[in-house]
Amino acid sequence: MIDAVISRNEKAAKDFRGGKDAAIGKLIGEVMRKGRWGRPQKWVRETLIKKVSTVSPARRLDE
Repeated sequence: MIDAVISRNEKAAKDFRGGKDAAIGKLIGEVMRKGRWGRPQKWVRETLIKKVSTVSPARRLDE
């Protein structure tokens, strides 16, 4: 679920990795809306930060 949200919101993930801390809010909101599994927002935030920080963006062939 979280990985899917990150991949669908690559710009927000890239912005967060680039130092725009507010960009994580978009990802948190998306997970909270999609996730009906009752995880607290703090857990979602910490997990997103960990995953976004460790996942390198996919490189496109035209770059």
